Amino acid sequence: MKKEPDLETGSRRNSYIRLPNQGNRTATMKVLLLGATGNLGSRLVPALLTHGHSVVAYVRSSNKLESLLPASVYQQITVVQGDATDPISIKKAILDAGCDAVVNTAGLAALPPWGKSDFPTIFRAVVDAVREAGTDRNKPLRAWFLGGMGVLYYPGTESMLSN
Repeated sequence: MKKEPDLETGSRRNSYIRLPNQGNRTATMKVLLLGATGNLGSRLVPALLTHGHSVVAYVRSSNKLESLLPASVYQQITVVQGDATDPISIKKAILDAGCDAVVNTAGLAALPPWGKSDFPTIFRAVVDAVREAGTDRNKPLRAWFLGGMGVLYYPGTESMLSN
């Protein structure tokens, strides 16, 4: 939601994107969410649903995702199993589901000096998939890339992601 100036009073007011011929309904998106089983991704699933968006979760393990989410949430999403380093599979998921946007939370952005991060490989794969899907459908997609430090507690446990 963004603030727009009210032309009469000069004050700022809340406004929503309006869909054509939809009255007061706000625009929603179908979002491909990579990394939905992770710390941030598992929190974004219910947040996106709460705001009226459709979620297509792109994960390595649908069983893991199902075990993390309440059944009432899991039943509202579409799940696609795949590899976040494979741009062809990501592009296929975008096009097959008709996604308007992509949010990547897959991969740890920072690890201890002795560790190796797959985040750069995942980042490149998602960028390539989003760009190619936009070209194929002749319409660009919105994309957000988020990365964590792995220092937060994993949902529902007392384990740190960095342990």
